Amino acid sequence: MKKTLCILFGGKSAEYPISLISASSIITTCRDLDDYQIITIGISQEGKFYQYLGEEKDILKDAWQDNPAMLREVFFKPGDIRGFLTPNSEGRLEPVSVDVFFPVLHGADGEGGPLQGFLDTIGVPYVGCQQLSAATMMDKTVANMIFDYAGIRQTPWFFFHKKEYLSNPNIVPDMMAEKNMPFPIFVKPACTGSSVGISQVKAEDELAAALDLAFAIDDKILIEQAVKGRELEVAVLEKADGEYVVSIPGEIIPGKDFYDYEDKYAQDSRAKLQVPACLTSEQTAEIRRLAKLAFCMADCRGLSRVDFFLREKDQEFLINEINTMPGFTSISMFGRLLKESGVGQIDLMQHLIEGCR
Repeated sequence: MKKTLCILFGGKSAEYPISLISASSIITTCRDLDDYQIITIGISQEGKFYQYLGEEKDILKDAWQDNPAMLREVFFKPGDIRGFLTPNSEGRLEPVSVDVFFPVLHGADGEGGPLQGFLDTIGVPYVGCQQLSAATMMDKTVANMIFDYAGIRQTPWFFFHKKEYLSNPNIVPDMMAEKNMPFPIFVKPACTGSSVGISQVKAEDELAAALDLAFAIDDKILIEQAVKGRELEVAVLEKADGEYVVSIPGEIIPGKDFYDYEDKYAQDSRAKLQVPACLTSEQTAEIRRLAKLAFCMADCRGLSRVDFFLREKDQEFLINEINTMPGFTSISMFGRLLKESGVGQIDLMQHLIEGCR
């Protein structure tokens, strides 16, 4: 008998559109898994859960909610139903058993811990990091503290809350002076992904607009010294047997000043992905070592993409962040890195599903 794999997509975050693209790609791939039947749950931007009975192409077009006949409202009964309840044609709630959830959501609500904690409550295994590691890697300030503890080098940084800024509007230049951090800097919401709300600030007169943009996403702001150098990424896959696949590194060559949201996802993006990255064998070994160390120190599970800078002035690797649910779009680096490292898309899905717990 086939097991039931339930793929979750959508969500309330600003990265909702990326979830639709990733989920469509994953659903298409998982249809080729012989041991699983695929069902899908879409989460609207208002936070409502629906079993979606339609085709992947309408997820990709964000038309999955257009036909009410393709939607069934979803209810959960933790501790009793290993899955969910949904009304039948007579309006009575019937249980739908789920063996594995695959939450293909991006952003704080989807990959930042709340959904993982909810799935823990339901008691059904799911793909990806557990609640604590998902939450700590989503909050870049906490992630930076972990990297510091692990001895993994990173660019100078500090953070503050909105209430501190309101009481001292000069907190950023004051802290920059204290830490000897010149412009340019990056202003980031503490909890975001896909570069949403992030700005590169080259002079003080650009700071207010960048802070307004970041505060629209989060009340906690991270300031990081800009790094002149190369952007590199490594995919880490934890297999069911406990072994790790640490990919060859790839390089992002941005089409703009930095690799922002449009550069990542716009169809006319001028960003280039180079796989493998042009590094020496010693550099390749070192960045892979650091990627695995960061993955383990953050207590990640299943999959993550670990992002680095290679600083131009001293050729030092500096960790940027860990993405615990990387994109699965056609141009996403995670799948491409693993494919070039010998793990194809179907094998990747098999490893992720069989390794979840």
